[in-house]
Amino acid sequence: MALCSVPDCGARAAARGLCAKHYMRWRRRGDPAVTGQRGRPANRPRYQPLALRLHELGLVEDYEQLIQQLAEHASRPNGSLNVSKLQRAAEERAAWLVAKLER
Repeated sequence: MALCSVPDCGARAAARGLCAKHYMRWRRRGDPAVTGQRGRPANRPRYQPLALRLHELGLVEDYEQLIQQLAEHASRPNGSLNVSKLQRAAEERAAWLVAKLER
């Protein structure tokens, strides 16, 4: 049984002399020792561009309040955000504001 060629690993080699973890790192980043950060950057929520655009169009006066309302609407009991629900709420709010403007 061959072992992973990365120092201090000791796991069973799966491909190219690397264990599954280090092989995947090598495939993704070109180096089995380089780890990446998981998930989206915290400072780039998906709903923010839509809310900012609504503010730029003059449909929303208080941008920060809109962001807060959307985040509260999509918060789970444990404090995490349901991104799908958040995006859906932002799109529904945008559609409502556009319909209100057209009246």
